[in-house]
Amino acid sequence: MGNAFEFINISFAIIISLFLIFKPNPFIKFIGNIYWHMGKFTALGKSKETKKYFIGENTFWFRTWGVIMLAIVCLSMVARMAE
Repeated sequence: MGNAFEFINISFAIIISLFLIFKPNPFIKFIGNIYWHMGKFTALGKSKETKKYFIGENTFWFRTWGVIMLAIVCLSMVARMAE
């Protein structure tokens, strides 16, 4: 039963990292919407015109994060197989 949970965790991490690499826009919108809803506590306020400051268009850091996650997952799988 423990192996099944490890397989699900690893599969989930691989899927998330691949989505971050190849389809980062949904993650940008999700995180941007969370920040935008917290934006009423900032000096910008919360309006439709300030939403562009919270939801970015640059996908570089999300793709980089996905590559790092994928590398860590692959290295951990290799380390488990070496045991």
